[in-house]
Parts: sequence; structure tokens; C-alpha cells
Amino acid sequence: MSRWRKGQDIYEKLVSNLGEYISNQTTENRALAFAKTAIPDFIDGLTVKDLTLIHEYLMYMTEMRPDPRVPTYVYSGGDRIVSVTRYLLKNIELELSKIFV
Repeated sequence: MSRWRKGQDIYEKLVSNLGEYISNQTTENRALAFAKTAIPDFIDGLTVKDLTLIHEYLMYMTEMRPDPRVPTYVYSGGDRIVSVTRYLLKNIELELSKIFV
């Protein structure tokens, strides 16, 4: 299995677990605000290897398979953990809408 596919599996599991956690903890009105505060805790629970795989998946989706419906993952170098966290914070509404629709 390619590295970006492993990253995709980890990313989808992360978002799914985050969505389940949010739906159990809060009402629908405050779900997005709660999600934004919970993301750093979920990221903190991952290993560096898992975050690297997620980063590779997001890079692959942005560079190799451009799709106007998928937000672009912007990586300008530096810390990949911060970059993945920033991407999730920016696009959590879209990710949660995929789960709850």
C-alpha cells in the first residue's frame, strides 16, 4: 500500500473519530466551535509517523489529483504538524459535513 493511501486511512479515521467525539459531547449549534478546540488534542494524540503520512496524503490530493471541490493543502515548508493542524482547523466544517450529511 502506498504511503499516501496509509495517510488517507489515518486521516479519515481521525476525522471520523473527531466527528463522533463532537456528536457525543455537544449540541449541533456549538459543534463547529467545539471541533476547532478539539482538533489540537486529536492531533496531539497521533504519532509523528502518522502525521507524516497524513501530510503526504494531503500533498498527494493537492498536487496529483486537483479537484476544485477539495480545498487546497498549502505547505510552504517547515513543521508538518502545524501545517496539518492548520488545514484541519480551516476545513473542519467541510470534513464534518461529509460525515453528517
